[in-house]
This record gives sequence, C-alpha cells and structure tokens, in this order.
Amino acid sequence: MKIMPLPIQVPGFLSVCALVVFSASAQAQELAQVRFEGSVGPGKPGMLVVRVEGMVKQEARKVELELFLAPKTRGGAVAGLIAARLSKAGFDVIHPGGTGSASGGTFMIEDALRLEILAPAGLNTSLGSPSSAPAYFGVVAKLEQKDAFEIQLSTVFRLPVERGTEQIDFLATVEGPVHPTQMVESISTQALKHGLRSERPNSVYWRPLATVKSNTCLGFCSTWNGRPGWGAVLGLVDHR
Repeated sequence: MKIMPLPIQVPGFLSVCALVVFSASAQAQELAQVRFEGSVGPGKPGMLVVRVEGMVKQEARKVELELFLAPKTRGGAVAGLIAARLSKAGFDVIHPGGTGSASGGTFMIEDALRLEILAPAGLNTSLGSPSSAPAYFGVVAKLEQKDAFEIQLSTVFRLPVERGTEQIDFLATVEGPVHPTQMVESISTQALKHGLRSERPNSVYWRPLATVKSNTCLGFCSTWNGRPGWGAVLGLVDHR
C-alpha cells in the first residue's frame, strides 16, 4: 500500500447503488460508493488496483492499493479488505460488514476527491457518487482489448415542486479495440438518446448535467464487469 501526500488546492443499488440525500451543508463532504460482486476468475488469479484521493483531517491524501487476488476470492472479502486498508490509512470509511463468504460487499468513503478502480475478470464492480453529481467520469484502459467493452451508467435527478425523482439508466458499448476517447463518445451519445444532457470536460472525461425536467443531479453510479487492465475513474471534485 502506497500512501502519498497530495498537493491540492481545496476551494465539495445498500445494493449496487444507494441514493442518499443530505442537507446542503452535508453535501460539501463528498461521498463515494464502491461495490464488488462475484468472484475472481474463472480459474486464474487477477490484479486489482484501487487508487483513492481524499481529505484526511483537512489534508489531501492519496492511497494506492495493488492486490494480486487468488481465484475465487469473493466480492465480500475484497470489499472488506479494501475498506480496512483505507480505514488504516486514515480515511473515513463506512463499511456495513460482511464475510469472505459473501458474494458481494459495499463500502463508502466520506470526503472523497477521486477514485480509480481496475478490477480483474469475474469481479462485477460499481463505482458511484450517491449524494451528488460527479465532477468527471471516465473509462481507464491500460491494455488494448479486441473485445467490446460495455459499462452501465445510472443517474438520478430531483424533479421540481416535490414531484419526486427521475432516474435514467443506459448502457454504453464500444467494439474493440477500444480507446477511452471512444468510450466517452459512446457515453455521450447514449446519454443524449435517453434524454440526458451532458458535457465532456476534456477528451477522456464525461459528466451528466440535466434532463428535460431537471438540472439537479442527486447521484450517479457506474457498473462494469471486471477485465484485466480496464476500469473507471470518478472525480467528485474537479482538481484534474
């Protein structure tokens, strides 16, 4: 585990993704959610990489975890291990518990700034911001793959005049070989087809903005099947 000081100017399904609504003051403390489901494999060990940047005692901190996991290591054990390592590093982690026999596990990180996850084959991974819109989101591709890559994205917006919420779910798919720029283009295209207006802060990042009915995003979630060298990055504060 690598713990590094991070220089930064600070100026903001328990199934797959949870919707948590806070007061305006609580929203300043950005909340990230991670879930692992399934098990590593089949038949081979796999590499899990988790990079987290966040605030610890009003100071920015960065942690990188690189774990070579045995085959059949289950999502519940993986979530518990990562949560424990991050807690030891000083992060404020909310982990509801679970055992190594559980097929899935979830944890949340208070005061998160940025998360990047590359999951091995067999681990279905979810990464989201359950109490706010993401500052940016992108697909990470460390290895070129000939097969198509797909990722499920979901956003929820508050409707005006106490009319509840509006949830938008869509699947972005690109035939291989895939580059992150292509994934962002696919995400933008599919979002628009589903009535979601969005923007691209740069060539490899994307973020949701508004629907026809609302411009108040309450939460975001991404889900994908693990693949060596592939994953996603989520920024909760735009300090790229």
